[in-house]
Amino acid sequence: MHDEETKKVKIALKFYNRFTKHIEINFNEKLVRVYFSLDPYTFYLTSNTEKILREQEYMETSAEKLRKF
Repeated sequence: MHDEETKKVKIALKFYNRFTKHIEINFNEKLVRVYFSLDPYTFYLTSNTEKILREQEYMETSAEKLRKF
């Protein structure tokens, strides 16, 4: 690749890595990686709001989630 193309690829990968994340899910005894894009609104959460959301997320156990389902 030419230097200009290499530079553009690096910029694109940086953008992709910033706005996408992944999780790994055990599905049918296989570990499957699932990619998803981040909602741009999440970048504007205050640290306090983010803390509250994380605390609420971790308070729910798997059993509680199953009961709600």
